[in-house]
Amino acid sequence: MRNKILLIIVCNFFLLIFVNAQSNQLNLDKYWHYRYRLVNQFMVVGGGKGQSLPATVRNKYGSGILDWGETPRYMGWYLGVLATEYRLLQNNGQSVERTLTELYYALRAIELRTRVVVKMVLYPRSCTSLLLGFMFFFPSVHPPDKVHSEN
Repeated sequence: MRNKILLIIVCNFFLLIFVNAQSNQLNLDKYWHYRYRLVNQFMVVGGGKGQSLPATVRNKYGSGILDWGETPRYMGWYLGVLATEYRLLQNNGQSVERTLTELYYALRAIELRTRVVVKMVLYPRSCTSLLLGFMFFFPSVHPPDKVHSEN
């Protein structure tokens, strides 16, 4: 039994030394590729209605329209990505202007949605608007011409 455990430890040690699953450059390339897809295919960056909100699904049912399902959750992750990206770019002396612009619009989108919700909850015109107010986000639908369609 002891020999088997020792053999497993030695095999794992050699596997860890000689196996290189990913490199830093590969991870960096993947990050910027997926970042490009997020900004160009799953959202429209800007200050307008429904903009700067990451979509859950793109081209649902072949319609070419973005669909939002878990927007508050994805918005939190998106803000975390932007904050981390800002810090890493700044630490490496790279330009942070685009990241700051996206961060501004993302925070503005949250602020605008919060205002709508507060208005709907505090001054409901009907029971339906009160219930909709608790859903927190109300993005508009973006037609295919607003979002790039390439993969």
